[in-house]
Amino acid sequence: MRKFVSRAAWLGVALLSLALSGCASAAHASGPAAPRATATATPLPQLVWTPVKLPADFSGDGNNLAISPVDGHDAWMCQSTSANTYAIWKTTDAGATWSQVGHFSFTAPLSGAWCDLNADQNGTSALLATIGWGCGECGNLAGASLFSADGATHWTPLSGYVGGGEFASVSGGVIAIMAKSADGQSGGTEYLAFSSNGFQTWRAMSSRGLPTQFFHFAVSPDGATLIGSGYNDTLWRSGDLGAHWTQISSPSGQQTGLNIWLPQRQTFLLCGNNLQPQGLIYCSTDLGAHWFPVHTLAYSAPCPTPGKCGQGVTTQTQPCIPSAVEPDGSLLTQCEPNQTTPLPPSGPSSSIVYRYPLGGSAWQPIGSTQCSIRAIPASGPVWCADATPDQLTGYETGQLPG
Repeated sequence: MRKFVSRAAWLGVALLSLALSGCASAAHASGPAAPRATATATPLPQLVWTPVKLPADFSGDGNNLAISPVDGHDAWMCQSTSANTYAIWKTTDAGATWSQVGHFSFTAPLSGAWCDLNADQNGTSALLATIGWGCGECGNLAGASLFSADGATHWTPLSGYVGGGEFASVSGGVIAIMAKSADGQSGGTEYLAFSSNGFQTWRAMSSRGLPTQFFHFAVSPDGATLIGSGYNDTLWRSGDLGAHWTQISSPSGQQTGLNIWLPQRQTFLLCGNNLQPQGLIYCSTDLGAHWFPVHTLAYSAPCPTPGKCGQGVTTQTQPCIPSAVEPDGSLLTQCEPNQTTPLPPSGPSSSIVYRYPLGGSAWQPIGSTQCSIRAIPASGPVWCADATPDQLTGYETGQLPG
């Protein structure tokens, strides 16, 4: 693996892999099967997407695109212009036009280094760059992080490494999950950290005194409430930027990593991102005082090879795990149509997008699409990843129905 994978993203992949590793008869033997996504009675409208085009002078594949969670019109890309110089491109109109807004220099110890970008949870000015080099198979995968607080004009090398790229600006500073070592192979301790000087220095605010490390965090825009998602199915809350922590009650066996601030309700939505045996996740809008179940969807698919799903079993159930949250708290998922014969190598031509309204009781189909929804900012367009090989960036923008 050449690129780094954040712990939150890795967790989602790992949990999905666990969910998909068995067939329906084995996976749900301990409880009722998850409700299946079925074809709707009337044809669904095709969701409309506009391809994102690379700037004329950009060379690269656009895989390092960072989209603002605050305003979907804003996105950035990083381009290597020489052996140790990287230019930052920005769009403020959802990819219609681009301009160079800054650059930085960094000399990696190995050739073939690459650049990734991450955007601020709470603003559109700060930006985090990760330079990576080496490879996991070679045992020399490593990297370094740089931070800009002014829209990519000035950059500061971090005294540490932000492996997942997750960070948020708050009053008086910045929060991120950091490691003291930049060695991607070391497996060293990560800390939820606060810095008041752009990460020239920082103080760890976890996991001292806590029986876990955090793999994800969410913070209110004013910084008054900080939610930390920990390993071992734990969830924590702090009201003083990590000086003190209180454990939040969470469902047993539910890794709660789908957490987001809801601006319309001025509260957090906390949701699990791994399935219970009954095809459930649990969510809360009152900081864990009450949790409500959400039945996940699933679709049928033929077993990849005869006998792989068990003697006489020809189909398996694949879960459609919720993957995104709209600003009003609605969950989104995408399901492929039920299949009775193996798909061609190119895969399905489209999937159905479903919405689960906050306070609702069922998933509602809202349209079909040929790309995978990746980013739903608080305002502006939704971003979708297109798997078409000849699409250089692989991203499109659009609007979901109201």
